[in-house]
Amino acid sequence: MLQPCVSTLVHQQFELWAEQTPDAIALVAQGREYTYQQLNVRANQLARFLQQRGVGPEVLVGVCLPRSPELIIALLAILKAGGAYVPMDPGYPAERLEMMRTDAQMPLLLTNRASQAEWMQSTDTQVICLDARWEDIGQASATDLPCQAQSHHLAYIIYTSGSTGKPKGVMIEHRSISAYAQIAGAAYNLQPSDRVLQFCSISFDTAAEEIFCCLGRGSTLVLRTEDMIGSVQTFLERSQAWGVTIWVFPTAFWHFLATELARTGLTPPASLRLVTMGGEKAIPAQLAQWRQQVGDHIRLVNTYGPTEATIVATMCDIAGPEAVAGAETSPYWQRDSSGTDLCAR
Repeated sequence: MLQPCVSTLVHQQFELWAEQTPDAIALVAQGREYTYQQLNVRANQLARFLQQRGVGPEVLVGVCLPRSPELIIALLAILKAGGAYVPMDPGYPAERLEMMRTDAQMPLLLTNRASQAEWMQSTDTQVICLDARWEDIGQASATDLPCQAQSHHLAYIIYTSGSTGKPKGVMIEHRSISAYAQIAGAAYNLQPSDRVLQFCSISFDTAAEEIFCCLGRGSTLVLRTEDMIGSVQTFLERSQAWGVTIWVFPTAFWHFLATELARTGLTPPASLRLVTMGGEKAIPAQLAQWRQQVGDHIRLVNTYGPTEATIVATMCDIAGPEAVAGAETSPYWQRDSSGTDLCAR
């Protein structure tokens, strides 16, 4: 497997795979497959389009797009142009999105015609509808750009509610997300044969883990559809049909899934080898249900990390072939240096 150096930025890790395995499938979305080369060409063209509009190091670009190929292309393009992205889930309330736009003072916002809204109308933010500009964007060169960003430059800003309930922007530098993507990719043993389900909202930093760990290891990113989470059976059937090998969930959704598997007798797809969950500790009752219904052939990892620490600061295998011995029966929770609960007893 290709081994990018520690100083390689996440979009450069992706470019390495686009160069070495151009015909490998990078993205599966909306019934279509996109190779690494196809995704890279589109991202390069959009990056040049953005540079012509002033995007470079420390320039913030809002991204208000649904889960789609255009979303993944936009994130890669902003990083290639040297800028930093601000993810804005179009499903969020308009007041929160407007607050993010105002607070970040972003000069540019990428969206599509379906996601356009009144809050975007502003004299200090240029709004670009990608689906209306692809013909212009496609005129740009398709070759890789010279890297504009350095490791200390911003890669993205994630808005979190924090303890006060008021959203705050957390600034993450390139060196932080690059180091995390490489460390997590190795910890999860991500391979080109893996298919990672992109589950989380783009406004959660877990989405950055799903996207950049996957594309930085030559794996295939599979975008879930909105109707999947309405039915556990549909969720499992789609995951099976797409050959998904890795699920990355908020712990709350894993709790729901474990309970439903136990109630219905359904099982995860045969292709699945790894499930990671984060944000809170796994509840012992759901862990017991999971083990009874699923067994120990699927690796189950409980992670935790504040956004400020770049996605995940610590992790623990709580079920599966690499489970920490006695983690589920220990009279104490395993804790990190801040005292955060990690593993269910």
